[in-house]
Amino acid sequence: MLANLNKEVLKQQDEISKQNEELEHKNRELMELNNEKNYIIGIVAHDLKSPLFQIKGLVNLFRLSTKNLTQEQQEFINLMIQSIERASSMISRILDVKALESKILDINLTKTNLTEVVSEVVNDYRIIAKEKEIEIETELFDECYCHIDTDYVSQIFENLISNAIKFSPSNRSIFVKIGQVQDKVRVSVRDEGPGISEEDYPRLFEKFQKLDARPTAGESSTGLGLSIVKKYVEAMNGRVFVESTPGEGSTFHVEFPKVGHKQMV
Repeated sequence: MLANLNKEVLKQQDEISKQNEELEHKNRELMELNNEKNYIIGIVAHDLKSPLFQIKGLVNLFRLSTKNLTQEQQEFINLMIQSIERASSMISRILDVKALESKILDINLTKTNLTEVVSEVVNDYRIIAKEKEIEIETELFDECYCHIDTDYVSQIFENLISNAIKFSPSNRSIFVKIGQVQDKVRVSVRDEGPGISEEDYPRLFEKFQKLDARPTAGESSTGLGLSIVKKYVEAMNGRVFVESTPGEGSTFHVEFPKVGHKQMV
């Protein structure tokens, strides 16, 4: 009787073992499918973001440069801009959530001229800043090489410059500067907004945090941007920190290890 019982137990253990193997196999397949899905969503969202941004800039440029628009034409242009902003906001949220869900980022570090990447982002945002009568002033090195991932660095400075515009009043300036500090390249983005309160400092780079300061023109904010900036910067062996005086503005500094030495032009 005991022998039969042992055989039955061994048989059940064998069946359980096989079921566990099948479950593990199915889990691996599901994880692979989920990773592929996230990869495709990320590519599509990222590729849609730039064209939408450019379309919005062109529509705004048309609105600013065209005189004597009828009321109907003005309403039509405003509707276009609102639709573009909603689509851009949805894409940004998709990219933000995807970034935070990824435990391991697919970083491709290459020797890249950081100045070129930052300059492109600045130029993209000049039209947006112009809407609020904000000037973006720059002090950049002609060439400043670091080992970085271009896509992630673009998203870092899109977040920082976008925030600087959001939290700056009209008729102010934003300053973007690239400098060398010992063996690091430092990019600084300074605004003339409300600054950061002492209470907000400890949770500044935490996700889903709504800070005391509010966008000056009612722009949307997910509370994810700075946490993503920190994640991306640290994934590329860099660091991010902030200096701020309440009522006078904030300066966000991003540093990466530098490659080579160049003089300012």
